[in-house]
Amino acid sequence: MNNKAIGFARVSSKKQSDKGDSLENQRDQIQKYCEETGLDLIRIEVYHESAKESFDRRKYHAIVDQALKEGISNHLYWQFDREARNLTDSESNERLVFQGKIALHYVRDRKIISKDSPDSDFFTRDINSVMNKHFSRNVSSKVKDGTRAKAESGWFPGNRPPF
Repeated sequence: MNNKAIGFARVSSKKQSDKGDSLENQRDQIQKYCEETGLDLIRIEVYHESAKESFDRRKYHAIVDQALKEGISNHLYWQFDREARNLTDSESNERLVFQGKIALHYVRDRKIISKDSPDSDFFTRDINSVMNKHFSRNVSSKVKDGTRAKAESGWFPGNRPPF
């Protein structure tokens, strides 16, 4: 494992950009973490993309693939939910960790997951992954329920009714 690091700064909506998950805050915290830990920060990749479904994460997968090609083994996320909100990507990253190709750093929590981490750290990460997936599913259900209720009361969810 080398000292090279890549930061992942992700938001999935404008609303997230406007609150505490802002890209600027994520970048600042990742840079500060690298200064404190002595990691060689190669770059911070900034992108807007939902983490809900693995097959929709083209930017994320391209960044991971490029980092692996460059031999960057420390992957830094501001917090657990910035990595993934789906189990497929969580499992893929865990496989890379067990292969010794990467270590996952969760900057806000000062947590590192490496192939030498205790099983309890992987268990905690698994719980976080499931909670992140549930959060996405729950938000989706609330939006659908709210839109349906508004439509049933005569509100059309768009600029104008289609007639």
